[in-house]
Amino acid sequence: MQETRRPHRKTSPLQLLSLGAMALVLIALVSLDVFLFRTQPATITTTSSPQNPIIQENQKPGTNSWQMTKDTTYDVKTFRSPVIESYAWKSSVVAGETLSFSVSTTQLLFTARIYRLGWYQGLGGRLLQTLSNQTGHFYDMPAMDPQTGLVDPSWPEAFHIKIAPDWVTGIYIAKLTASDGTEAYAPFVVRSTQTGSFVFLHGDTTDQAYNPWGGKSLYDFNSSNQHRAYKVSFNRPLTDQAGFGNLLYWEYPMIRWLEKSGYNLDYLSTVDVHNNPNSLKNHHGILIVGHSEYWSKEIRDHLEAAVNSGINIASFAADSGSWQVRFEASSSTYNPQPDRILVCYKDKTLDPLLGKDNAHVTTAFRQPPLNRPEQSFFGSMSGAYFSNPSSYPWIVTNASNWVFAGTGIKNGDSLPGLVGYECDRVDAAYPTPGAVSVLSTSPVYTDDHFHRVCNSTIYVARSGARVFNAATFKWSWGLDAFNIADGHKSVVNIAIQLITQNILLNFQIGPEAIQSSRSAG
Repeated sequence: MQETRRPHRKTSPLQLLSLGAMALVLIALVSLDVFLFRTQPATITTTSSPQNPIIQENQKPGTNSWQMTKDTTYDVKTFRSPVIESYAWKSSVVAGETLSFSVSTTQLLFTARIYRLGWYQGLGGRLLQTLSNQTGHFYDMPAMDPQTGLVDPSWPEAFHIKIAPDWVTGIYIAKLTASDGTEAYAPFVVRSTQTGSFVFLHGDTTDQAYNPWGGKSLYDFNSSNQHRAYKVSFNRPLTDQAGFGNLLYWEYPMIRWLEKSGYNLDYLSTVDVHNNPNSLKNHHGILIVGHSEYWSKEIRDHLEAAVNSGINIASFAADSGSWQVRFEASSSTYNPQPDRILVCYKDKTLDPLLGKDNAHVTTAFRQPPLNRPEQSFFGSMSGAYFSNPSSYPWIVTNASNWVFAGTGIKNGDSLPGLVGYECDRVDAAYPTPGAVSVLSTSPVYTDDHFHRVCNSTIYVARSGARVFNAATFKWSWGLDAFNIADGHKSVVNIAIQLITQNILLNFQIGPEAIQSSRSAG
């Protein structure tokens, strides 16, 4: 929840390489310099049926044509990407629904291609639909609300798609290619009408919180005049990574690994969790990946209710649920839908609800009047930000825990490059949810010149649900090497793959079965 500049991220042309082949090579090579498992890679075991839709979907022909070849350029003076940019009218859809897109471009024509992201033989995506020779239009920047900083475009529909019955739940992208070859992206979620083993939550609220399109985000560092907005709109193209937001950086490596491994997944946006607590029911576990910092009261309530009902949660992330937000309807002429405006004043004294509806005041969850520290839910909470270096080793503390079954890991073992660039810690100033097991103790040095220790944790709730917190953004980088194409050194680690497998297997069959299985193996 740090109010500081994030490390610069821009997708490299190296992403044109065949990432599947690269990932397989790197997973083989990593065993040469990791301290354990030098002789064989991890064997992934799941309880998923071979007929689950994720397995079937990933057997279909894949393509790497979803990747960028000439990404659109963000103009820091006009706070937009003028050649081509787009946004979807909804965060998520289900089979049978229609999804509209708005597009602004300086070019006369553009092509829209719809892809689903996954493993697909290592190619990472599958082409579902192509809409060629779409007429392009350029739209001016809308006026900014002088009180809140809200910029809420009202662009008409450029094209729409109908979600076919055979489109499997997942993260999808619309790739927009202008007639001059410039490319931009608009992500969206396709939900399932059936129940899988695990729910994968896409962090769409956090993407918009950091998005400076139009000159304002919820942060000072990338807002005009260094002054943040109090309201931001989902009716805006994402500027980070040509429209991907955080998706490629944190979530996509884990999507690749999970789908390669055959886990039966349902995908939801955080807005879905806000609106429909039933969407979390009847699953073995809920997966939060990378960076999911901005939650409404309802999102927190619904996740807590899920745990209280016995549903497990794994936060393969850090800084989760730090800020409370609320939603408002957009006043857009073309897309006046509810829950399209994200509200977060951060300073409680600025929020007009203070003293009127304190439960919905938008400030840090740990602060008054909310007094709901993240640690009381996850076991640890945001406590360190660092950019130089931007990562530290993950140091094992409790090697006897079932999480480490079959890994050969010992206390004090170090897994390089996995902690950063924010991490969580157990803070003695705040309550913990009962008996929390600390799994790692990783020293870091923060940008504000403090020595901190970051902690991955796990605990068992009264309902019997297990709650795991990896306490780092970079956990997914230990699973899949996708991000090496963006200039990062590979930190793929077979130990992290096995720990993740243990956690998901635990969510399905329990820790005793894991210990027995590992001992027998």
